[in-house]
Amino acid sequence: MSEERVSKVKIIFFVWGYLIGVLSCILFSLAFFFLVGYPLKYYLAKKGVESLKKPVFSLSSEFDYSLSVVKLNGEKQQSLKDLKGKSFFAFFWHPDCIHCLSTLITVDSLNKRLGEKFPVVSFTSASPEVVSQTLDNLSCSVPVYLLSGDRFESLTGGNVPQGIVVDSSGKVIYKYVGSAKWDDEEIIQVLLSFSS
Repeated sequence: MSEERVSKVKIIFFVWGYLIGVLSCILFSLAFFFLVGYPLKYYLAKKGVESLKKPVFSLSSEFDYSLSVVKLNGEKQQSLKDLKGKSFFAFFWHPDCIHCLSTLITVDSLNKRLGEKFPVVSFTSASPEVVSQTLDNLSCSVPVYLLSGDRFESLTGGNVPQGIVVDSSGKVIYKYVGSAKWDDEEIIQVLLSFSS
């Protein structure tokens, strides 16, 4: 075999080896992301609950009961008029936001602790499948209403997680943007004071 031919064969082997190495790295990275990275967000959300602080409230405006929403359980388009005349807590979140997921765990705990005494609802613009999977992964059962992406964006300004407290007259009396420990005992007592 000539030296020129040997040189070409070496180059071909080098190029093939390089391409196989690059593809292997890409495939390994994708496999790592889907096997470790994706479940990692749920782990981080659960661990993040420990570092949350109780929210500091700020004043806002009025709640729009005419919002057209779909309940996660599949009910058709409906309004939120059944909340009219009641004080309630509303939480805005998105499944791709780790801070939202950590806070959602505390909102679910808040919902379980308050029960019928003070309604707790949540809103998101994600697909029903993604929301159901997220709630299952976090073992949460807080009521979820689905909003269109544009409507969700106009209500939150793109800032999530976000919690609001609406009094029985429909006024948003408190609004907090950011991660928070909504099931803090002090917060529960404040919310219960609005329900009477």
